[in-house]
Amino acid sequence: MRHVRLVFPCFLAILIFPTTAVTQQSIENQTSKSTAHNENGQGKQANFPANVPPESKQGVPLQTPAAEKSDKCICSVVAETDWLSRISNVAMSIGTLALAVIGAVTACIAIRTLRYIACQTQTGTVTARAARDNAQAVINSERAWMVGLKVDTKFDKPPKQNENAVYFCKITNAGKTPSRILEVGMTFRRTENLHLVPPDPMTTYQKGEIFPFNKIVVPPNDHIPMYAALFPPLGEGEYSSFRNGKLLLYGYGYVKYLDVFSKDDRDFRETRFCHYYSIPTPNEPLAEGFRPCIEAPTEYHKAT
Repeated sequence: MRHVRLVFPCFLAILIFPTTAVTQQSIENQTSKSTAHNENGQGKQANFPANVPPESKQGVPLQTPAAEKSDKCICSVVAETDWLSRISNVAMSIGTLALAVIGAVTACIAIRTLRYIACQTQTGTVTARAARDNAQAVINSERAWMVGLKVDTKFDKPPKQNENAVYFCKITNAGKTPSRILEVGMTFRRTENLHLVPPDPMTTYQKGEIFPFNKIVVPPNDHIPMYAALFPPLGEGEYSSFRNGKLLLYGYGYVKYLDVFSKDDRDFRETRFCHYYSIPTPNEPLAEGFRPCIEAPTEYHKAT
């Protein structure tokens, strides 16, 4: 509105100024033409030979010369034309002012309309986003959720001959609707530090660590038991390092599956999980066994 108030006086001045200038120019042209007409008339009369007027008779009134009558007629025409020009200028100014006012009011209405449309568009976008979020929340609450749950296993004794450390896990449906399993991958590895694990687990699986399941159905609260053995097996010297905390054992895996909302096999869900074997210190109030490996990169904890 502040810009409209500044533009309106300038716009009105531009419209009125040319009209006044044209009016003054027309009046000057008419006056000059009248003056030229008088001079031409006087010049023509001056070319006639001077005749001696006849002697006037006594008692006969003298008549006004024709030139003086002509001058009076021309002056009256110029005055009448001047008044007509002024009236037309005033009418044009009033019309221009009315058009300017109408234009300003129309501009204000257009600006308000555009602001209203923008507000309505923003409100519609927010409403659509809220509806989409609500629909996704309903889907998440009703769909299948496959998770990898650890199984308590103890490695508190040295392995016997031909015995190996094994990582057990339950692939469990924690959702409300059945799921169809496409593929499961699991492996069991050793490392000196959890920060040294590969950043992308999907590039580390070897032959024999990925298992197809051909869309087997897992109902809610049911599970598929899975395990992965450490390879190569844990030796006697490694077992001492393992118990002293110099060697760490960790297992991870993934499961790809379909839920009731999946459109086709390409619209699958995926859950990844990772656990490590923890040996607590004497002052640590935790039991020995597998724990979720929160130190692993985020790619080990993906859930879609």
